[in-house]
Amino acid sequence: MGFMSRLRSIAGGDKFRNTVASGTTTYVPDDTNVVLLTGTATVTSLVASKSTRCRLVWFVQNDSGTTTFTNTDDTTTADKMDLGGSNRALAQTDTMALYLRADGSWVRMFSTDN
Repeated sequence: MGFMSRLRSIAGGDKFRNTVASGTTTYVPDDTNVVLLTGTATVTSLVASKSTRCRLVWFVQNDSGTTTFTNTDDTTTADKMDLGGSNRALAQTDTMALYLRADGSWVRMFSTDN
């Protein structure tokens, strides 16, 4: 079983949503647990509905672009990310799992650097 098939199985079946990391704010759809990123961007805010908090979302760089996520240490501010001390850049095939906490902030659980 390939990586994407395993990730799809772990993340809830067909709950995929292709998205473009387009600038500073990226919306995370309510009905997905895996976001396939395309293009090059710097993301400073991840926006998700309050009703979808307390969930794990996988981000996968799906093309030759690079998506950089901006770190905000020890944040409890909605839409901001605590990535463990530094910004995280995802190049092609890199993945990162972020947990959306009840306060609306995100915390890095896992990342790869392929």
